Amino acid sequence: RVAVASTGGINTTCRIALWDFKFAGQRDGHKYFIYKFTKTYPEPVAIAASYGAKLLSIETQAENDFLRYQFADAGFIGLNDEASEGNLVWESGAPVTFTSFDDCSWCLPNNETNDYAEFHPWNGKWSFTDGTVPQFFMMEFDCGNPPPTSLTVTSFPSDIQMTVADGTNVSWDLPTATTTCPTGGVTITQISGPSSGSYFPATGNPVTITYSFSDDCGNSTSQSFTVTITPESTGGCPPTIAGFTALGEYNGHKYFLSNTEDTWMNNQALAEANGGYLAVINDAAENAFIQNLISEMVHFGLNDGTSEGVLAWVNGDPVSYTHLSTCTWCGLNDADHDYGIMLPWNGEWSFDHQWAARKMIMEMDCQGGNNAVLTATCPQNIVRTEVDGVGLTWAPSYSTTCTIDGDQVIATQIAGPPPGSYFVANGQPVTITYQFTDDCNNVETCSFTITVNPETSGGCPPSINGFTALGMYNGHKYYLSDGVDNWLNNNALAQSNGGYLTVINDAAENTFLQNAVSEIVHIGYSDEANEGQVVWVNGDPMNYTNFSDCDWCGLNTPTNDYGVFLFWDGRWSFDHPWAARKMIMEMDCQGGNNAVLTATCPQNIVTTAVDGTGLTWAPSYSTTCTIDGDQVIATQIAGPPPGSYFVADGQPVTITYQFTDDCNNVETCSFTITVNPETSGGCPPVISGFSKLGEYNGHGYYLSEDIANWNQAVTLAQNAGGYLTTINDAAENNYILGQINDYVLIGLNDAAQEGQLTWQSGTSSYDNLDGSNTIENDYGVMNFWNGGWSMVNQWVAKQYVVEMSCAAAQPSATVPRAKESHFYALYPNPADDLITIRLISPMEQALSLRVYDFMGQEVLAQKATFPKGPSEISLDIAHLPAGQYFVKVNGSRYEDILRFVKE
Repeated sequence: RVAVASTGGINTTCRIALWDFKFAGQRDGHKYFIYKFTKTYPEPVAIAASYGAKLLSIETQAENDFLRYQFADAGFIGLNDEASEGNLVWESGAPVTFTSFDDCSWCLPNNETNDYAEFHPWNGKWSFTDGTVPQFFMMEFDCGNPPPTSLTVTSFPSDIQMTVADGTNVSWDLPTATTTCPTGGVTITQISGPSSGSYFPATGNPVTITYSFSDDCGNSTSQSFTVTITPESTGGCPPTIAGFTALGEYNGHKYFLSNTEDTWMNNQALAEANGGYLAVINDAAENAFIQNLISEMVHFGLNDGTSEGVLAWVNGDPVSYTHLSTCTWCGLNDADHDYGIMLPWNGEWSFDHQWAARKMIMEMDCQGGNNAVLTATCPQNIVRTEVDGVGLTWAPSYSTTCTIDGDQVIATQIAGPPPGSYFVANGQPVTITYQFTDDCNNVETCSFTITVNPETSGGCPPSINGFTALGMYNGHKYYLSDGVDNWLNNNALAQSNGGYLTVINDAAENTFLQNAVSEIVHIGYSDEANEGQVVWVNGDPMNYTNFSDCDWCGLNTPTNDYGVFLFWDGRWSFDHPWAARKMIMEMDCQGGNNAVLTATCPQNIVTTAVDGTGLTWAPSYSTTCTIDGDQVIATQIAGPPPGSYFVADGQPVTITYQFTDDCNNVETCSFTITVNPETSGGCPPVISGFSKLGEYNGHGYYLSEDIANWNQAVTLAQNAGGYLTTINDAAENNYILGQINDYVLIGLNDAAQEGQLTWQSGTSSYDNLDGSNTIENDYGVMNFWNGGWSMVNQWVAKQYVVEMSCAAAQPSATVPRAKESHFYALYPNPADDLITIRLISPMEQALSLRVYDFMGQEVLAQKATFPKGPSEISLDIAHLPAGQYFVKVNGSRYEDILRFVKE
């Protein structure tokens, strides 16, 4: 159960569609629009003013992060010092309380020529320009700031694990969510992974399913779970083969997809060299199994290369089943086209000429297997208590009765740090996992955990809001900030939390910190006061130093005065005053305290309302700590705040508080609020896969959370217990118009007889058609600006409005619509200076590609628009150090993660 909150709702008087603008979202009572054309300064100011808006002003890091993903290219924002050089102001008049200046080598400085700020979407930083180069720009409307709202995920699937021979169709209950947003509008969208009911091959690899949740007030979140189908052991087929991707097993045979393309003849030779053959398909079920695993045309084992017109399988099996295509452009079987290919969209077979290069499906017969037994044992879980941390080593044990090539077993550590690593005393279990393989293709895994608990040493708090505890060393505790800021602000934040930017007094402390961080961070020295005189923030003498001579890391110059710690070698360097990074905060834990902090939350609250109700409450607390009086800081860390509106959905909402006193004592307490709905008619408050819009004239209206074409929507509406809405008069039309913010399908159509408009359910004499009705366009949609109707063709997919009578509503579970398929591949892998990502997309779309290192730090990002069909994009990775990396390919409805190794 997850809840997210916004600081403001939606103001329906604020526009959501403007000519020549792209709607870029809403946040904290503001709506944002990006101009579709480029302009030179000051034209953007005048254009924004003509709409009653202002050029964009950015006042917080959170707002900056939100807007970063809205720009497709650099664009003007409202910051400038045109009126007074050096005196930066927002064009909107907002105070300049937050900045995010870029320090890139090609960025223009803010001087008498360059007065106008531009936004860099690739890193969220700002630079300056003279305004003569045309750019896009963003403007914003202040739509007011209604009371805070929250979005709560009320149900979500758990991870699914199954063991079957070949694969299986897997279904799950669709997630649900509720919102306190006054206009509702909960939207739940699956953004990655196959849909419920899809076929999952038995590969043993987890498949991630991710859903996003949002509402009309701008609240949003996402959650994921995994589906893992493990194959039953079926003999001697290997789990992996170099150069291939395992697809799964069917009827005692295993199938592999080649990672590279080649001609049919070379593919067959490669398959034989690996102990297999190009796939031979003997029935429709096997054909369907393979079709579900591919997303591009692939070679398989059918051909008439020996005798034209006489089809044969490469392994000599009789050709007792065929599924030949009649597609003329796919490659018919003639004298020039002898070699079999499978078409991914329908599983039919066509033919290639001898020079065509494609991937292939290789098949192996897994029957027979072996009776060898592979045994593997990991150490027992290790639990230690140390002041700061400790280095630990271990070794698993294993054996096999396999006699092929002796009794060799390959042991590979697949998770966790290696033996001999240093483990910080933070109380968090670290999982170590090994995989073992013998020459009979037996595979075993085992895991254990290592937990190093800290010894209690004084009054340092176990956790601090906004920080992650790193561990203790020599009676001091260290924390890594969750957010980034410049050195001066980081120092002020550390002091406000009772600590200071870390001071390093010897090589052992330096090594301790190096083992705890994985990115460049601020530490506590500077020569701001006196150039060349480097001092610690707490006044300690500088008896130990470890300065770097890396010239690109930031040498000590008049503009670089502030300390940074380089995580790869533990050396120190210098930042300029605008550089934003995380920091290490240090606290002296000596002394402790005997004070007692007491905190009590209210009892669980249960009430009943027709729609919902506003509720308020207050926890109680006290402390015996006498430092600075008896002050206690109470922070609500979960759930909506007092005074919030709670929807009557019968779902408990958890409220949690954390309390801290000046003696560093910390307590938490929680309680729940449940508002049950009063019974009011037969229309259900919730239908899976739909958001309820409301009730009008004894009927309930529901907006689909997914899109579908008109014929699919008719079926899905009936499955939900209703029908595509029938609109009987202008009042009903206006009611629905007030609930939507995009085109929606309605029940109007003339599919049976052109020009003879009918409704999918019922009849109506009311007509609000304001668009053309052609032979190709037979199905009704309503627009969202004036409620007019127009007609679209049978392939157009939109959200749709389902209507039902509240007198006898009987909703049923919705049937999810399958997502379009994608295919991603990455090569070469391992790579040196360049990687190429190949994909086949079912539509033109914008995707972001982000590269992360093994520690999860983003090291490279790029956005691009990909056409429908096959395409490629290359990324320059020459500057990255050797190691393992992950590429996250993300679009509005899709997300995939690929892994590669940089040599």
